[in-house]
Amino acid sequence: MKQKVQQRIVLGREAAKPLPGLEDVLFVTKHGTPMNVQNMKDSIKRIVDEINLMRDYSEQMEYFGGHTFRHTFATRCYEANVPIKSLQKMLGHASIQMTMDLYAHEFDDHTMEQVTKMETAMGAVFESGDYYAEDRYEKLIEKEKEDAKKVVRLDDIRFA
Repeated sequence: MKQKVQQRIVLGREAAKPLPGLEDVLFVTKHGTPMNVQNMKDSIKRIVDEINLMRDYSEQMEYFGGHTFRHTFATRCYEANVPIKSLQKMLGHASIQMTMDLYAHEFDDHTMEQVTKMETAMGAVFESGDYYAEDRYEKLIEKEKEDAKKVVRLDDIRFA
C-alpha cells in the first residue's frame, strides 16, 4: 500500500525530485527514493548508536525494528480513544479480530492502568464516604447529648 503525499519533506527540507512513477510515495530517503526495510534498520541503528554513546553501558538503549512504531501508533490511538474499527482501517487489517489479536497486550496494559486509576478514585470516594459517615455519627451523638440536657425528669420537679 503506497502512502499518498501530502507534502514531501525529509529532515526539514524538501526531498529530491521523485523518480518517475514514485511521485505519490510519502516515506522517502534524502535522495527521493522510497524507504525500504534496510534503510529503516540502518537509520534506527545509527540513531540508537548515537544515543548509546552518551549513556553508561547499563543504561543503553536496545535496538528495535521499524515495526515497533506501528505498535506504538496503535497503542497511542487506543489510549486516545480512537474507535477500534477506525484503528483497524488505519492499520489495514482485514478484520477487527486481527487488530485485537495483534495488539491485545498493549490494550491489556492500558486497561490495567485505567483499572488502577478507577480503584484509586473509588478509594477516595469510599474514604470520603467514611469521613462523611463519621461526621454524621458525631453530630448525632452531640444532638443526643444536647437533647438529654433538655429532658426534664419528674424527680427534678419540685412542687410547692
